[in-house]
Amino acid sequence: MSDFVNNPQSAAQYIRQKFIDQLPQKIKQIEKLIEQLAENPESENVWVDLREILHKLKGSGGTFGLLTLSEASKEMEALLLEAIHHGDFSGTKKKELEKPFQKLQGICQEIFGSHLAHMPDLISVPSPEQIPIFLLEEDPQLMEDLSSQLSCFGYEVKTFQTFQSLWDSAKKNKSGVLLLDALHTDWAKGQKHISSLKTLLPESMPIIFLSTRDDLQARLEAVRFGGDAYFVKPIDVLSLVDRLDQLTLRSQGDPFRVLIMDDNQEESTYYALVLKEAGLSSLAVNDPFEIMKPMTQFRPDLILMDLNMPGLHGTELVSLIRQNDSFLGIPIIYLSAESNHDKQAAAMLKGGDGFLSKPVSANQLVSSIISWARRSRILRRQLVKDGLTGLFNHNYFISLLEGEVERARRYASSFALFMMDIDQFKMVNDTYGHPVGDRVIKKLARILQQRLRRNDIISRYGGEEFAVVLIHVEEQQALRVCNEIRETFSNVVYEVKDKKFHVTLSGGISIFPRWTKPSALIEAADQALYQAKKQGGNQVVLAGC
Repeated sequence: MSDFVNNPQSAAQYIRQKFIDQLPQKIKQIEKLIEQLAENPESENVWVDLREILHKLKGSGGTFGLLTLSEASKEMEALLLEAIHHGDFSGTKKKELEKPFQKLQGICQEIFGSHLAHMPDLISVPSPEQIPIFLLEEDPQLMEDLSSQLSCFGYEVKTFQTFQSLWDSAKKNKSGVLLLDALHTDWAKGQKHISSLKTLLPESMPIIFLSTRDDLQARLEAVRFGGDAYFVKPIDVLSLVDRLDQLTLRSQGDPFRVLIMDDNQEESTYYALVLKEAGLSSLAVNDPFEIMKPMTQFRPDLILMDLNMPGLHGTELVSLIRQNDSFLGIPIIYLSAESNHDKQAAAMLKGGDGFLSKPVSANQLVSSIISWARRSRILRRQLVKDGLTGLFNHNYFISLLEGEVERARRYASSFALFMMDIDQFKMVNDTYGHPVGDRVIKKLARILQQRLRRNDIISRYGGEEFAVVLIHVEEQQALRVCNEIRETFSNVVYEVKDKKFHVTLSGGISIFPRWTKPSALIEAADQALYQAKKQGGNQVVLAGC
């Protein structure tokens, strides 16, 4: 597999071929079990083992696009299920398996001997980091203001005055967010261009409408045209940035993280590759009894759960997961070849949030996961994130810090706690107003998100104060990184009514394991921050030095 690590498409082909290569061995296993039934028709264990092999063949056959194999396995499994359900393990039932087995055997031989079996294409999603904002606005001043302010929050903004010019640029990019003046005089031509874009792209571009109208009819027209959001002029830029963050969620933060729980290693690896090809992050676990550690360390946005696993049923595992309050909000989606609707409904009542029936296409799998994961992340964002910045809030940060202390203690590693405060922030609010103050706070939040690593923990600690945990760093590394953040922030130019100004910050750093308790780390970093302020601000002080 190492040869294919950078090529999910080739790796998926490899896994599928490996599955096909194993078909003769699986047919021998089935044949052996049928022979055992001839010797001892009343052996319930043999019936169950046979059913398990057929169940996996049914699911895997569908997963790898071998639908005739999946259907033949399903036919045999149905006979077994009937016998197991009624406790009827007579010789007559065994004879009934011979004809469908011969059919299954023939299909496997045909697949194994054919070089023409088609591998379903993995879907390809454009790189989220390259998604631009296409801004079409008839008012030149508003267009300039929006472009300038959105750029401050890290967005690449392309401006246009006609739909034709927007169309020419957007069709080359084939990805992006459309930010459109709903009352543009060129709108009649625009409808044709945007409809063409929707046809051209694998996924429709999100559309945000800007308008002076706030009536229901105008909003309804926007919805009918595929609008994802609607803003009334004058535009609240912070609200617009929040909506853009949501619509480009995959580009602004971590890729969606999906934990795959399936005892079938080939299938789980294949699903992981499908998700990787679509830009998602995934982790496959094949032993259900080993799931709790990955749950804590991987922190999935969604769990894909097989229903029938040896030794532990999917619904039992879901019940165990739901006993932990930290995991209550994570969507759990069953991915199973179980076709009985009553059993599917029963599984949902045990704590599942959705059901995907095998076989499932790559497109269906990815689109379903993105839909569920996006809603989940937005809902959890409301609970653990600060409303203005999108960073972790104070309470959740404290819990994450406590967890990081335990992790660092267990693995004998170090980390830094960086507490920072915006210098003379009250003067900014008093001079320029609270909306400008909010822009300054949000700009610092964006710099922290852009300059720090994905596994670092970033929070708005309160007011104009921020706190960051820098994972796996020593004192001098932490001091260098924090000073780079301070310098970057101090170089930002803010412009309000032709007046330009800069803002600085001060910070304090404490290091684990010099301080081993969360409260001690916070107090040490806070004291260092106080010292930095006392010494004139715009500097970072390392506690204990």
